[in-house]
Amino acid sequence: MPSLTGTSLLTSVRAVKGWWTCDEKLLESDTSIPVARFEDWQSIPRLAWENARRNRIKRIKRRVVTAGESFSLGNHKLQLFYHIQRIFEDKQFDVVILDSDFDSVAWAQIRAYAQTHRIMLEDVFVKPQFRRCGIGSKVLREMEDFAISDPEFREASDTITVPIPRIDIWIPDRNQAVKQFFETNAYVWKNESAIPGAIDYAVFSVAKKADPAQGRKNLPHSSPPVLPVVSFIRPPSPANIIRYLSASPIIIASLVYGRRDGTGKQYITRVQGHDAIRIFEGACPRMPVLRSARAGDSV
Repeated sequence: MPSLTGTSLLTSVRAVKGWWTCDEKLLESDTSIPVARFEDWQSIPRLAWENARRNRIKRIKRRVVTAGESFSLGNHKLQLFYHIQRIFEDKQFDVVILDSDFDSVAWAQIRAYAQTHRIMLEDVFVKPQFRRCGIGSKVLREMEDFAISDPEFREASDTITVPIPRIDIWIPDRNQAVKQFFETNAYVWKNESAIPGAIDYAVFSVAKKADPAQGRKNLPHSSPPVLPVVSFIRPPSPANIIRYLSASPIIIASLVYGRRDGTGKQYITRVQGHDAIRIFEGACPRMPVLRSARAGDSV
C-alpha cells in the first residue's frame, strides 16, 4: 500500500474486495511491520495468500444466492453480478465479475448524484493477473450501459465523470496505462481533479458523453452483493473527502476485523461510520451487525 495521503481508504477496500484476510495465526493483525516491508506485497508469506484465497471463496459462495450471467473472455470463464441500491435520493450501481471458482476478478461502482447532477464512476478495478484481456473494458461498458438506460441516471447527467485516484497513477508506467485504458474507451483525459480542492484524493479525471443509442433494452436484475459495497453518504466535495479519509481507518478496521472482543471477526453485515461511509455486505446467516462506529470509538 503506497504511503500517499488520500489513498488508504480506496487501497484497503480494494484489498478486502480482491484478496480478503488470512487467519490470524498466519499473519497477526497487530504485528508491527516496517513501512518498506508493508509496501512490498511479495513479502506476504505464500501460506497467507493461499489461506486468504480459501477464505474469500468460501465467503463469496455464502453470498451468491442466484446464478450470475456467464460469459467467456479468452481462456477465462466468468460470471457477472449486479447490485443496485438507493442512497437517499441517489442511485448506485455495482458490478462484480467472478471466475468459475467464485474468486473475485474485477468490480466497478457508479452513482447518480441527484443534488449535484453528476454521474460519478467511483471505482473500476481489475486484479493484475486478469488485465489486458478485455475485462476492464467489459466492466466499463456495463457501467455505461446502465447510466444510459436508467431514467434516474439520464436525468442526473449525460456525462460520466471518473476521478483518477492517486493510487492509480503514482507510478509513471501505471499512469500511462490508466490514461491509455480510458482513452481507448473514448474518454477525454483532463489534467484536473473531478473534485477541485481534493487533490490528495484525485489529481486527474476523465469524462465521456453518454450515447443513448447504445443503451440496453432491459435493466439488469439486482442480486445481493457478493463483495462489500462501499457507499459515500455525502456527495463528493473537498470537505466531504476529508470526512471520508478521517473515517477510513475505523471503517476498514471494522470491516476486516469486526469487534475487538473477537465476535464477528473478519465478517460483518453492515458498518456505518463517521456519518460519511457505509460498507454493506448483504444478508449472511449468523453474522453480527456492527452499529454506528465513529472516529475514536473502539471496534
